[in-house]
Amino acid sequence: MIVVRFEDVMRHPNLSFFTETGQLIDGKDLHLNTKGFVVLGTIQIEEHFEKMPNLISPEDLKIAKKYFYNQTKNNSAEYHFGTTGSIFSFGYGPRYKKNPVTQHSIDRFANKTTLKKISEDDETKLTEVENRVYKVLEHSLQCFNNQFAALENKLSPKISTMQAFMDIYPERKYADKQLEKNGFINSHLCVNAQTALQHTEPDSSYTIITVPKQSKRTSKSRYDNVGKFELIINEGKTIVIPMKIGTIFTYSVYMLTHRQQIAHENSDNDPLINIASYNSKRLFSNMMESFRRDISEDKNLLTKKIMIFWNNIEINY
Repeated sequence: MIVVRFEDVMRHPNLSFFTETGQLIDGKDLHLNTKGFVVLGTIQIEEHFEKMPNLISPEDLKIAKKYFYNQTKNNSAEYHFGTTGSIFSFGYGPRYKKNPVTQHSIDRFANKTTLKKISEDDETKLTEVENRVYKVLEHSLQCFNNQFAALENKLSPKISTMQAFMDIYPERKYADKQLEKNGFINSHLCVNAQTALQHTEPDSSYTIITVPKQSKRTSKSRYDNVGKFELIINEGKTIVIPMKIGTIFTYSVYMLTHRQQIAHENSDNDPLINIASYNSKRLFSNMMESFRRDISEDKNLLTKKIMIFWNNIEINY
């Protein structure tokens, strides 16, 4: 576990802190208790992953590539600090325009099934891929909670709180609900994904990354596509996490400079697969906007009902 003293960061203007019971630490009460530590990240290795079946197969990657948009925008060097590779997103993300049905500013990530005809067989396969991605992430969160019980359901407290007050996605599936308990409403299937620049981001949650069981076909070079994740502590210290099967780690993307890299990258080999989940600042802002809109609509509806009530009384009188 990577921690920092609370007293060293507690007055940072862009950070919110929560107790281990999930209560927001009010800025007015900071002087009452300056002891304790803030969790910056956790790292664990689950050896039993090696004994699990390959949940994400090469066939799964083919079907995902066929029907899901690659979030790296065709490996554009301008995307997210120079991120390349493929990232296929499931679940919910921020939306530029309001959903015409729910009027919320978040929605399911778009896919190509609306643009091309999809066979019944492919539709079944696509659903199975999504369910397996959720299953990997759900199991990884369970492993995290087993190791760090005090942090259970604390990786995304803001989103968890929002979900307690509004029904973001009424059509959600069982897998969505399981992840919701941990405050996450999306997952990202990353295939040989790496980022050129070390960076930070003002996200509204920790990020969790897991490396599932996967095949390791190599070329004549005998090298795998080896992943490593860098967490920069300061100018002189960097923690390098080998992204081996069974690796699960969480980290604050705002307080830890970071990047993911691929060594010995070779398209003839099976790619490195990892699954990530996080809640961006924009996602939280859009949820707040939707929540305020819901409240406003509820108030308007209540006002109309009151007016109808009094009008009826006057008519009857």
